[in-house]
Parts: sequence; C-alpha cells; structure tokens
Amino acid sequence: ALESGLAIAEAYQRQDRLVLAKELLHTMLRWQMDPVSRAKIQLRLGAIALTLGNGVQARTLFILAAEAKDPDIQQAALSGLGDAQMFFGNFAQARQFYEESIRRPDDAARQADSQGQVLSGSGSTRAALVSYAMYQLGRVALQLGDLEGAIATFQQLALNSDAAIADEARLA
Repeated sequence: ALESGLAIAEAYQRQDRLVLAKELLHTMLRWQMDPVSRAKIQLRLGAIALTLGNGVQARTLFILAAEAKDPDIQQAALSGLGDAQMFFGNFAQARQFYEESIRRPDDAARQADSQGQVLSGSGSTRAALVSYAMYQLGRVALQLGDLEGAIATFQQLALNSDAAIADEARLA
C-alpha cells in the first residue's frame, strides 16, 4: 500500500498536481507504519513544500526524515536540507549539507563494515543521491562566485557516465 501511494503521489507531482499529492501523502501519514516508511513520506512532502515555496515546512520535514535509521533516507534528507538552505539563500549552509550528503554513503559503509553488517538499499540510489548533491554543490559554488570550483564540479559530473545528472552538468 505504501509503495502504491508513493507512486500515485509521484505521478501527481509529475503532472504538477501538487495539492493532490500533498493531500494523499498527508492521508498516508495517518496510517500505522514504521519510521522508515514515515520518513519516505516526509521526504516527498518536504520536496512538495519547497516547490510550493514553503521553505520552513520543507526544512522541518527533512529534519524529521533525517531521524530515520536508514542511510539512503538520511542522505536524501541531507540533500533536502541543502535545498531548503538554497531556498533561503544560505549558500554556505547549503554547501555543508550537500558535502555531508556526499560523505554519508562512505560513513555508513564504514560503520556497517565495522559492525559486520551489510548495508541495505541500492548502490545506484546512493550514487544518484551523490550525483545530485554534487550538482547542487556546483550551483552553490556559482552562487558564491567560485566559478573555478563550479566548473571543476560540473566537469567531474560530466565525466561520470553513470551520473543521471551528467547531461545537465555538461550544459552548466
């Protein structure tokens, strides 16, 4: 039921029917669910709030989602917090969140390895989240007037053939 609801909410978002997506996700929050499932909904609500111009609500939702004990969700929430800071014009703080999002997979892998565990989740999800955070770091560098840093970041992304965002980096 959760995955179906998330898929419908995503379809609404793609159709720019954000109010319907938001209403569906708020309804889903009333269901009994584990913290990771709740965080998945909070991430989507945070993205919608930011798109609708409500940065404070988005930041709150991303903070709540970051509390989930799931490395992929924590990584996505850190990028969301970076997005919220970009929205507020706090580029230095945004950079810190994006940098943490990029470091998170390595930190989580080291911790799991030291505890003899295997990370759940998808390596491709982590790679996509890292690519997004790197792209956003390039945008932050531009906002802060660091043209050389932005170019270096976008060139690194463009060379990464696995990056879904590589085409955008080539255009930047």
